[in-house]
Amino acid sequence: MYVFAYGSLVDARSRRATLGDAAVANVTVIPAYVRSTWGHRRAYNVAADNGVDVYLGLEPTHSATVGGEGGGGGGRGSRRRIHGVLLAVTPAQFATLRRRERYYRVVRIPRSVLVSFPPLPDDGRPVVTFYPLRRHVIAPSQPTRRYRALVERGFAAYDLPVPALPAPGARRMNHGR
Repeated sequence: MYVFAYGSLVDARSRRATLGDAAVANVTVIPAYVRSTWGHRRAYNVAADNGVDVYLGLEPTHSATVGGEGGGGGGRGSRRRIHGVLLAVTPAQFATLRRRERYYRVVRIPRSVLVSFPPLPDDGRPVVTFYPLRRHVIAPSQPTRRYRALVERGFAAYDLPVPALPAPGARRMNHGR
């Protein structure tokens, strides 16, 4: 299975903290992006239970369907690609990542909207990503400097565009509960 990572999992140290040294050494990492036609974009819109931390998540653009071929595009920012990396993981590694990503659910990404360097083999393995659970979604907010630095370090290691911060004046934290 391939996991499309678009936030802290892009960073090797962050993956190592979850999977361990030996596992990270055996995980294939492939730079990739999801085309805008999937109808989603990245946003700092996931709130942790602690009321302080904000993480990267995904949000639909116009007429997107989560986990489906969905499409749409349209809407502000819909022409943006979602850059990240594909992680070729074992079932045990995936189970460990699922426990880590407790604020998210797993959704499938159709290969038709995925571009990777090098291209993925046609091996039938699914491509999935972590999509925010509704109860943790907030208005885009400012992440902590520590989380932002971790994401920037990971993206720089693969020469990927760094995810944009929310507009100035965005709330630091708002669960909306």
